[in-house]
Amino acid sequence: SSCAMKAVVWCAVASVAGAFGTSGRSGVRGQVRMGPRESFLKKAEWDLVSGRSWRRETLFRYSSSNQSEPLRLVLFATLALSLLCCEALASAVGAPKPEPVAAYYAGGVAASALCARERNR
Repeated sequence: SSCAMKAVVWCAVASVAGAFGTSGRSGVRGQVRMGPRESFLKKAEWDLVSGRSWRRETLFRYSSSNQSEPLRLVLFATLALSLLCCEALASAVGAPKPEPVAAYYAGGVAASALCARERNR
């Protein structure tokens, strides 16, 4: 998305500026002043997947290195929900009752466990 692309550009600019000693910080008698990109990256942002608040810099680094984890989480959650609600879904679309129902429920529990494992990584 465009927000993620902007974040990557901001991180790249910040790292290049830091390498050349122009990080936007200027000290007067030991005081450190942050530039606009540092203050933007230091702000907290809520992460819906983990259910926690993180610094934006952490979220940007994480999202660029672990792009498949949110997809796996959504897929496992969708699979778990559809397997655990198999009887209601079948009656809603006019399909026959799934047989054996215990296998569907076992699959739903397994998918829920995989979703929880991905969320806690």
